[in-house]
Amino acid sequence: MKKMFKYQLVLALSFFMLASCNNDGTTVDSTSGNETSTEVIQTKNKLVGEWKLVSSTIDGVVVNASDFEYLKNSSATFNDNNTFKINYSKKSKSGTAEVIENSSQSGTYKVVGLNQVNFINSTSVLNVKEDRLEISSTTLNGSGVNQMQVDVFIRADSKDLEAISTEPIVPETVDAPVSTPVAPYDGTKVIAKLQGKWQITKGNSACQDKNTIEFRANNFELIQYTEFFNRADLVKNNINVSYPTPKVFAATVNNGGDKVVFDTKASCQYIKTSNREFVVKDEKTIVLKNAARIKMVLLTDTKLNFIYEYTDEKSAVKTIEVTYDKM
Repeated sequence: MKKMFKYQLVLALSFFMLASCNNDGTTVDSTSGNETSTEVIQTKNKLVGEWKLVSSTIDGVVVNASDFEYLKNSSATFNDNNTFKINYSKKSKSGTAEVIENSSQSGTYKVVGLNQVNFINSTSVLNVKEDRLEISSTTLNGSGVNQMQVDVFIRADSKDLEAISTEPIVPETVDAPVSTPVAPYDGTKVIAKLQGKWQITKGNSACQDKNTIEFRANNFELIQYTEFFNRADLVKNNINVSYPTPKVFAATVNNGGDKVVFDTKASCQYIKTSNREFVVKDEKTIVLKNAARIKMVLLTDTKLNFIYEYTDEKSAVKTIEVTYDKM
């Protein structure tokens, strides 16, 4: 009798364990009845976090640079409690003036399988890829006609959004203007010494070794060479291209006072030409107009230091100092 009881107990336990598993490998939580799986967990772990928009198309055509300049500030947040929020920034018109229009979409989502996520009570469609999200939604154009907009987001902490260049000498946005002294320094002799072309003494790569400065009367041209570029450089210059970036890609843009050339087939894929005005402060110091954090110090008649002060992500003040020799 004891042996029979043990045998029946083993059978009962085996039946219970089998009943707790579905054929697809999914397990059922006996207390709540909620279904979980490795695929769902993997997808949710991939989804939760902050995302930044890096590319957008309307009816298959990439959004133009002037519109993308605003749209690139859009972001998406997916929370662990199955809620989400998407913030959009875009250009619109108010009368004759152009304004920035901010809008948001929020709600709940449900992960239903590997890379399969459904928005709840939303007409937008979410497509989860290995390294990106594609959110498709129907919008109205200025004529009231439906159009399909597909926005591509990548994680905000993606390495593809990190700046590659280790020499951010000329910033994209200028600081407060340099105050003009009551009695300006007569920098005629210093300007005479500066005239001509200068080359970086030693860069961080073969491409940066090509960096040059050419001084003229009151302005100079700085050309910076970088071996590679990434999505951060494209977004910064309002270039909207499919993600991932095509293996063969070339573009030239004028962004403010800068000309930027992208070319995946070149030995130095990213070339930035900047034109800036300068002021001679004293016999050794040259400052840039409207860029208080940048200055040049003339060490000798044929050698100068280009000094750029910036604040890092931890709010610490850092300095990059590069030496140029007269050619």
